[in-house]
Amino acid sequence: MKELDLILEHYLKHCYLQAPSEEQAAFSRLVAAQDGELFEWLILGTPCPDPKLRGIVSALRARCQL
Repeated sequence: MKELDLILEHYLKHCYLQAPSEEQAAFSRLVAAQDGELFEWLILGTPCPDPKLRGIVSALRARCQL
């Protein structure tokens, strides 16, 4: 999905290297999720059921709005 690619690429280019190591690890886990789940969490705003990913989902939504 192009929208997801844009959000994830933006984060990688502008935020990833400056992010704390815990956030970087969460991002690595997040990108392993299915596109449908990512779409729900990042585009639709559906709460992420995994408490370990909620922080990175919130960060992506806040920093990478299209």
